[in-house]
Amino acid sequence: YYANEISPPFLSHLSSLSLPIKIIGGSASTVDGVEISSDCADIVVCAQCFHWFVPYPAAYMEARRILKRDGVLCLLWNERDTSIKWIKDLEDEIIGPLYEGFEEDVPRQQSKKWEDTFEHFLGNYYGNLHSVCYDKSVVHEGGEEMIVGRIMSLSVVSGRSEEDRIAVEKNVRRWLRNRDDIDLKNEKMTYRTELYYTRVIA
Repeated sequence: YYANEISPPFLSHLSSLSLPIKIIGGSASTVDGVEISSDCADIVVCAQCFHWFVPYPAAYMEARRILKRDGVLCLLWNERDTSIKWIKDLEDEIIGPLYEGFEEDVPRQQSKKWEDTFEHFLGNYYGNLHSVCYDKSVVHEGGEEMIVGRIMSLSVVSGRSEEDRIAVEKNVRRWLRNRDDIDLKNEKMTYRTELYYTRVIA
């Protein structure tokens, strides 16, 4: 197994696992410099990250280079379950505004911009793009620290200056403590998994 990751905390955790994984250098979002030979992989999985791979066509072709014929490109995201009122309010009032003014540099999976670029590749390099959604696939349980930790781990937050991160955290805690429908000692933060996959055909 090969793994590519640019976040130091995630890399540290990955390195601590007792798994047969080789961590490769470079950034998949820039496509260049990935230390994997052509036609060697059965599957390429992009988890919580493909919306960062700009330009998308270059990323599709890099995945195609790595994959064997009939190999699978899999894109997946765990999305907050906004059918739950407080999570929907959190998205609208706290998380959404974090992206304002950053939309060009910080693409969001919800925009589906990556999907718009796929048309040229379907039928030429990849087969049909399939999708499936798993409701309540991930549930994080905990109190205030769990919820704050989930927000602070967002790319749009973790990439900011320390001063900005402190301000975001204070705002999140203030918002949470003003709610009467959130159990700050033992709450559940529910996600759904959106999975997309396609096979190499040429």
